[in-house]
Amino acid sequence: MPSEYRRTFRLHQLAEEFQINIRTIQRDLNERLDFLAWNEHGGRYYSLDKAKLGHLYPQDIERFARFCSIQDLLPEIDRTFYQEHLTQSIQIKGFQYEDIKNRQPEFDLIRQSIENRNTIEFHYRKAGHEKGKYYTLEPYSLLNRNGIWYVIGIDCEAGKQKTFCFTQMTSINRQLETFEPTSPMIRASKWRGHRQRVS
Repeated sequence: MPSEYRRTFRLHQLAEEFQINIRTIQRDLNERLDFLAWNEHGGRYYSLDKAKLGHLYPQDIERFARFCSIQDLLPEIDRTFYQEHLTQSIQIKGFQYEDIKNRQPEFDLIRQSIENRNTIEFHYRKAGHEKGKYYTLEPYSLLNRNGIWYVIGIDCEAGKQKTFCFTQMTSINRQLETFEPTSPMIRASKWRGHRQRVS
């Protein structure tokens, strides 16, 4: 680690060196330079938090998403999503993405159900079919493959893994019932290059 990252900054010393008020320095550290992870020692000394150096912040990820033109990949890029939900429950593979902004509440409901291990109930109609069916699912993963969002989980009625296209799911409800994840399902949710068809 470069030596300048190990330094402790003394406010009086900086005020003398740059001939400015201590309050100006405090404001700059707390507002203009707040993207750096500062440790405050007694209000007069500051140092960089070495444990957080090199970590991406939500603003960094959002800038990168805009740069790569994938800002519409997720319904909304927000601090909560990056801090709490960039986990193995969501995986992204591919390069052309469907816009699901109008389904933000349903997407969030599934994401929260995965995190909280709640079962979900929904109506599913396959493309090209007139009639659909209601399912109860233990959701394990949201996956974007080739621009399409899928929900992978265990069909409670059939007792086996199934994959559902998110945009073909309607009337999605989170149940109070919770489930314990199974390790084979966790491995399976990492997508092995094919999807099981919904029966």
